Amino acid sequence: MKRSILFLLVSLSLFACRHSDRQKSPCAQTGPLTLTAEERQVADRNVDFAFHFFHAFAPGDSSTGNFFISPLSASFALGMILNGAESDTKTEILSALQQADGSMESLNRFNRKMMEYLPCLDTSLVLGIANSFWIRNHYPVRTSFKKTNRDLFQADVYTLDFAQAGAVEVINRWCKEKTYGAIPRAIKRLQDSLRLLLVNTLYFKGKWKNVFEEEMTGSEDFHVFNKKSEPVKMMHQVNDFRFMKNEYFDIAWLPYGNEAFSMVVLLPSPQKSWKECIDSLTYENWNRWKHADTIIRELDVKLPRFTLKYEKDLDLLLQNLGMRKAFTPEQADLSGMADVENVFIGDVRQLTFLEINEEGTKAAAVTITEIIAEEDLATPYQPYPFHVNRPFILLIEENATGTILFMGKITDLTQPEQTT
Repeated sequence: MKRSILFLLVSLSLFACRHSDRQKSPCAQTGPLTLTAEERQVADRNVDFAFHFFHAFAPGDSSTGNFFISPLSASFALGMILNGAESDTKTEILSALQQADGSMESLNRFNRKMMEYLPCLDTSLVLGIANSFWIRNHYPVRTSFKKTNRDLFQADVYTLDFAQAGAVEVINRWCKEKTYGAIPRAIKRLQDSLRLLLVNTLYFKGKWKNVFEEEMTGSEDFHVFNKKSEPVKMMHQVNDFRFMKNEYFDIAWLPYGNEAFSMVVLLPSPQKSWKECIDSLTYENWNRWKHADTIIRELDVKLPRFTLKYEKDLDLLLQNLGMRKAFTPEQADLSGMADVENVFIGDVRQLTFLEINEEGTKAAAVTITEIIAEEDLATPYQPYPFHVNRPFILLIEENATGTILFMGKITDLTQPEQTT
């Protein structure tokens, strides 16, 4: 009889602002982050992937409502799977990651450097990266696959009896600890067919370089697509920020800490349709805009204070990015993971959380992958009004490399939670 073997890879990422959660992680490297020519190419392709990933969620109209995603979480998750892929399956994952002109080895080296350097870029912030590798008792995972994930992703390897009553809580306790309680229940159950579990956590804690004073927060209208305006809590400050304006967007960089990381808010032009603005948001345009056209100017910033949750199946989105064989029985080649025939990806899902308030930002993402194996821009003397009182786009990036941790489209603040 045929039996299904599940491989569940969970990628958790957290962007948080509460200083009571502070963690001190030893830095493998110190000093500014510099990239070799090869690493710069990988970093650029990573940003390209982020925009392809974003467009997979944004069809160009307003019908999809809010979404909030983590390209970095997806990239790390697919990077770990990549190390178990062979032949055409490896090629298609590299292609989906926009790394077709590179190699798995160069991507591995870049990912490892990011893990070593990102936690050390700003001593006023905390960025923790942790990985764990959970193996069902006696399941024959390839030694090379375990070694790769241990060496490159610094994964702790555990052997666990998935059938025992407390197995779920053991794993959830680890996730809760690494995310400081933000994600206390990453998994609900362990199916009988589960053989392997990989968990990746990213934890970022920080506060705005220029905090919003709570007494400046008031109720104002947020104009929702095709709906009447709804009152929201609107934060307010006047300060100098990096800024640019083009025919599609007003764009402001709101930095955290020492400015190693920023939230970038893209406010679409009222003179353009949503589709025109979305279509213009490409890696090529983004690279040109941020490197050639930005200035420092005084802005009158209004930003809504809100919280939302989002959940989405990624199977079809990733297939549309080129990962078709990886999802197809008899065609996928993931034989680098275990000595089992006909291994293929069964399901990929991402869950995210976003909270923006006067002090800073908290954002979380969980990416779950099941792999199944079958056997048998205003006057110069006035602050520019950057009032985020209508649908907008946001992303959170590391400024030296341009690495995008999170991206989102916010259209309706009356719908704090969406699951599709």
